[in-house]
Amino acid sequence: MKRSVSIGVCVAVLAVLSACSTPGGASSGGGVPADGTAEVQADELTVWVNPSDPDAVMNVYERFTEETGVEFEIIEMPSDAFESGVQTRWASGERPDLLEYHATSGFWQLNPEQNLYDLSAMPYVEREREILRSAGTFNGKVYAAITDSPSLFGLFYNREVFDRYGLAIPETYDDLAAICDTLRTEAPDIAPIFESGGSTWPTQILGGLMYMGSAQQSEDWAQRVLEGETTFDAEGSPFVAGLEAYQGL
Repeated sequence: MKRSVSIGVCVAVLAVLSACSTPGGASSGGGVPADGTAEVQADELTVWVNPSDPDAVMNVYERFTEETGVEFEIIEMPSDAFESGVQTRWASGERPDLLEYHATSGFWQLNPEQNLYDLSAMPYVEREREILRSAGTFNGKVYAAITDSPSLFGLFYNREVFDRYGLAIPETYDDLAAICDTLRTEAPDIAPIFESGGSTWPTQILGGLMYMGSAQQSEDWAQRVLEGETTFDAEGSPFVAGLEAYQGL
């Protein structure tokens, strides 16, 4: 069975798999040490990437090749079907040496304890500190390195329209709905809100990430779901409430 390293990656992580002979974590007897001391032995490594990667991430692979001579087979997974594409190929038994994937949502579906290397002893873990408490970690073990900045989601607004109709920047979901109502009444020729529909990503923002963000901050809801303390459809679930609020909007 082939294990992979979950990423964003750093050079220290790349060295782990390049020396592997049999799968193993940081402390397993049959594998290579996952503590930054393994020597590079591979001629080529396969990596599944998101084609929307910034240059800063892609340049890591180029620099590693320059420094070690190890080539990369870069396989791009379609952005709009990134999660499903990875999980479908993963379920069929395909494994890259390195995997770029969400270190939070869906990470546990890859069964990290069976399929990924335990990188807890790697030198970068101490440097990344707090972020690894909520990303790239499963059952107290680190399986990923975070190499990109957190994603930011939000809305653009037309300042001229807001000034013209005396609108304030919304601070809550109800504020946003009220602004839409105002514009529909006072400016029916103006679309109060617009989402791009060619991709499924934008439609997740209002009903999902934004509405549920406060629940995650105040209740640590996602962790409670992971630990089986609650479910997506439980009474008072912010997930269901977010869908209802989105439908109402």
